[in-house]
Order: sequence, then C-alpha cells, then structure tokens
Amino acid sequence: MMERSPRRLPWGTLAWWCTVFAAAWLAVRSANTQVPDDGYIVWRFVQNLVAGDGWAFNRGEPVNGCTSPLQVMLLALPCWLSPLDVRSANCALCVLTLCTAGLCFAKALTQRAVPLLLACVVGLGVVLMPLQRVTLGLECQLQVACLGAFWVAWNAARYRRAGLLAGLCVLARPDSLLVVGLMVAPRWLRSRGAWRWQFPIAAAVVLAPWCAWSWWQFGELLPNTLAAKMAQGESGAWQVDHFVRELKVSLDRFDSWHLIGSYKPFLVVLIGGAIGALRGGVGWQFLLAALLHALAYVWLRVPFFHWYALPVHLALVLSPAMMLGVLQRWRHGSAFCTLLAVGLLVSSACMPAPTPRSSGYQEAAAWLQQNTAPDACIACYEIGQLGFGVRPRRIVDLAGLVTRAAVPHLRRTEWTWVLADPPDCFVLHEPPWPRLEAPLFADARFRAFHRVGPGFGDGVVLYCR
Repeated sequence: MMERSPRRLPWGTLAWWCTVFAAAWLAVRSANTQVPDDGYIVWRFVQNLVAGDGWAFNRGEPVNGCTSPLQVMLLALPCWLSPLDVRSANCALCVLTLCTAGLCFAKALTQRAVPLLLACVVGLGVVLMPLQRVTLGLECQLQVACLGAFWVAWNAARYRRAGLLAGLCVLARPDSLLVVGLMVAPRWLRSRGAWRWQFPIAAAVVLAPWCAWSWWQFGELLPNTLAAKMAQGESGAWQVDHFVRELKVSLDRFDSWHLIGSYKPFLVVLIGGAIGALRGGVGWQFLLAALLHALAYVWLRVPFFHWYALPVHLALVLSPAMMLGVLQRWRHGSAFCTLLAVGLLVSSACMPAPTPRSSGYQEAAAWLQQNTAPDACIACYEIGQLGFGVRPRRIVDLAGLVTRAAVPHLRRTEWTWVLADPPDCFVLHEPPWPRLEAPLFADARFRAFHRVGPGFGDGVVLYCR
C-alpha cells in the first residue's frame, strides 16, 4: 500500500496567520504600558478569585462589579493553573483574542462573497483598530473575537455552535446582544427549522449557569457598573450631554499619523458603509448595532468612556466591505473598496510606544502599602490602579462601581455620605475636584483627617485619620 503524504498547510494560509499574529503581538506590545484604570479593577477581581476570596473587589464583599464575567474567568484560569501573573495572562489573552478576531472577521467576510484581499485587509484593520490598543486590560478584544467567531458559525449555519458562541458574546459584554439579535432575528422570523430551538438552547447552556449564580450571589443579573454610571449621570457631576461630540473625538484616533486633522473623512466612510448596507451590503448588523448602542447610551444619560466607541470603530473598519453593496456592479468597485480599507489600515496603524511612567495613584498606592495596615480602609473616586496596588486593603469606591452603597447617595448628590462611617484614609486631589471632593473638605467631620505623605503626581494627595 502506498503511504499517504501528510497534508501541509498552504503557504498562503500560513503567511496570513503569521501576519495576523505579528500584528496582534505588535499591538499588545505597544499598548502594554497604557492599561486603562478600569483594567486594574478587573485584575483585582481576578487576584481575589484566584486567592479564594470570591468574586469580590474587597474580601468578603461579593459584588458584580465587572462588565465581562468571561474576561475575569479567562484571566483567572491561567493564573490559577500556572505561575503567570495577571498582567502576563492579560497580554496572552489579548494576543489570542486579537488573532481570533482578525482571522474570524476575514473568514466571515469571505463567506459573504467579499473578495479575499479586501477581507484580509479588513481583518487586519480589526486587529489594529486604535481602540484595541488603548483598551488593553478591558474586554474589548474579547468581545470582538467572540462576535467574529459567532459570525463565522452563523454564516456556516452551524446553529448549535453559533448558539454557544452567542452565549459567550453576551458573557464577554452584555451589549453584544445587539449584534447577535440583529443577525438572528431576520432568519428566525422566516425559518421554521429545528435550529430555532437548537440555537437558544445552546446559548442557554452557556448563559444559564452564570445567570443563576449571579442572581443567587448578587441578587442581580446585570453588572452593578450600569447602575453606578446611571447614578453618576443623574448626579450632574459627570458630563453626559457630550456623547456625540466624544464619538467624533474618538474617530480622530484613526488619524494616528496626525495628517488629516479631522474626523470628517472617517464619518464619510461610515456614511458610505451605511449606504452600501441599505443596498444589501455585508455587515449591516454591526452598523445598525453601533447606532442603537449610541442611542441607548444617550438615552440612559451615562458619562462617556472611550471604550463605548468600540461599536462605531468596528462599523467603520467594516464599512469598505459594506460598500460593495452599491459598488459591486462597477468594474473597479472591489479595487476601490480594497484601497479604501488599506487607507484606513495605514491611517490607524501608527503604534507609538508610550514612555512608561508611574501615575500619581501608583505612587500613592506604594506609599500606602508601606505605611498602612493590611486591614486599612481607603476611600477614593478612581479605584483601578490604587486598588490593585494596595490589595488586600479595603476600598470604598465613592463612584459606586464596586461599592453599591454609594449608588443611592450619588443619585441624591450626597457627596459627604462616607463621613458617617469614615474610612482610615482618603485619596483626593489638590486642588480638590469641585463637585466631588470640595464638599468633603468643607464638612466639619473631615477635620479629623490630616494631610500625610509627600505630594504625588497628577495632583494626588492623601488624608488619613
């Protein structure tokens, strides 16, 4: 009998995979020193979970304070099974999810008859989106990867697999339900196949255990972060009327070389994608989801955070492929869309490595670690870097993200509520933030606190009893 020669991976595929991996690795490497403050909140949850202290920011105080349960679990698992620290685990997860996102979006586009070269350029654009590089430590990369994998399974009519991945999308970030729902609903309404039950059952297999445990543990299904941010908006101390303006500023990130100087060309590309989507272009669900997402946040009147622009960024990157809906009859339509996608990629691909520096919160955390007891209680408004650096000390989150007791006080603009049961230390600013911190200094009960330690960067100061 003749021996079969082993199957070899085509060089084209191998080169494509290596290109995506190199782009993902460079993106993570360039962003590793600029983790957002909220990323450190996730990392403290992971550390407590691995240490056996439960799903909590403060030991013994369970709270659903992370937007992405899936991210916490995927970071905790390697930290529990190996000597990896949470920062290294996060870098590995980001590289893996960015690779998955690039490969899956390119594959999904080719499933929808998008030319291979255009699909590959758009896939690289997904990997190198500017927002991907400034949200390292958050769930953005994981959410995009889950959405891409779901899209591939959905296009292939693998409904049970798509259901499982849809559940993972929602666990990665609940607002992923917008894209999933927009993809599923039209086919659900037209079809009468058995998949109509296979899909939701598979999704429930993933979601039901978390939902049941979350309700039993926290008494709620949605993260506490949404209630906290709505309370912040109601308080009037956070700006909530500039959501659209901030989206425009966010689009400027695609001009990473600072050559264009305006968001308007990128807005034109988005409009072109919308026109193509109306004429049957691919990926219209992502564009409509971005619009609904922005409208929902405007209606909820929550403060803008830069990662809220992720759906708009993703829709922009996909817009050249959407335009095929109106340009496919033009002989050079595919080439034009490909060049446009290349232009977006080149415009956004600049990845300057920031100079590492310690923030004022990191400096204050180092001082508190050396000069306070492990059971000390510290109150502040921005809890990420500080909370990560002073663990296991208890944190009172005056912004309410992990301290649920703060939420009703924020709604009633009661800025000095914490002085009724005061902490050991306050981390504040000099000069004090007018709406949030100045009332503390004006309260007679605050006279029990005295300035300690040196002055730290970014105006951070400490007051202890």
